[in-house]
Amino acid sequence: MESLRPQSGCGPPADLMQRVRAPELMDRPEADRAQLWKSLEDLAVVNLLLGGRSTAVRLVLDLASKVSHRPVKILDVGTGGADIPRRLVVQARKRGVAVSITASDIHPATLQFARAATARIPEIAVQAADALHLPFGDGSYDIVTSYTTLHHFDRSEAAKVLSEMVRVARTAVVVTDLSRSAAALAGANLLAATLWRYHPITRHDGPISVRAAFTPEELLQLAREVTSGDAIVRRHPLFRLSLVIAKGGAAA
Repeated sequence: MESLRPQSGCGPPADLMQRVRAPELMDRPEADRAQLWKSLEDLAVVNLLLGGRSTAVRLVLDLASKVSHRPVKILDVGTGGADIPRRLVVQARKRGVAVSITASDIHPATLQFARAATARIPEIAVQAADALHLPFGDGSYDIVTSYTTLHHFDRSEAAKVLSEMVRVARTAVVVTDLSRSAAALAGANLLAATLWRYHPITRHDGPISVRAAFTPEELLQLAREVTSGDAIVRRHPLFRLSLVIAKGGAAA
């Protein structure tokens, strides 16, 4: 794990310094449900094996443990298959931290998957919500989080999403996502040609997600544009980034 510092020397090729966002198949309303659900399962495996899930869960629960009341109210924006909320509940129970999680998304078939996956987890409620216009009051959740969601939006939309997350959060915002780099793109292309070869949505969306991801510097600049709160961007192994925005005296 590395906090953001000015970088010098060799970097990714010039073309990768420019963010390129293209439509992802999983975002399309008409996406085949069976293929979409398979892609959500693929993402859960990647999140587990490449460490992104553990990073996100640790960051959220470290902040949750400092909240004085129980249950700690958490909103997950763009929850996908609710992989992160499910793991949050498992780890929160181990820590003895009571949580109440709203897992939100806008895609109907994705919401169906998330509801099925969380049907027996009382701490999680799945709700339809547009990340650009969250239907929740100011400060209505202790912690607002998103995982590999921000790169799905163009820059102005990403700023709006982050602004909405800050508005709804009372204590902190935690964003975790991919980090754009030549090495990350090479890894995504390799997976697309091998492990995801017969998974149409995942094969298509993996490399596109990397090209649409933000660099650490871009993510920090985005945070500075939407909030005056303390914001820290960190690099994590295997091409992951985290952004923590502290509010109300929370420690970032």
